Amino acid sequence: MTCPSCYNQSCPENVATVTINQNILQLSTGDAEVTVEAFAAVSGLTVTLSGTPITGYAVKVWVNGVLQQETTHYSVSGTTVTFTFSLNADDVQVEYAYEV
Repeated sequence: MTCPSCYNQSCPENVATVTINQNILQLSTGDAEVTVEAFAAVSGLTVTLSGTPITGYAVKVWVNGVLQQETTHYSVSGTTVTFTFSLNADDVQVEYAYEV
């Protein structure tokens, strides 16, 4: 594929889904993994994560591709991310570290 706007005029193909899983943290109790979970067409105030975020490591949340600010836009308790505004068929991505 050629791309006239790129310096080398060779752009990669579009990727529909990206999954990031990295064993990058070592804790005294074991290993931790950093992951990004995606939720499509979310309505309401909450999403439930597959794992419990590790205390002290940042949880990053995007709504429709816009990075949200913790306490201003959302809070995290256990596996639940609660928004300060109601979602209406929005796409949500959450990046966090959890113990494996």
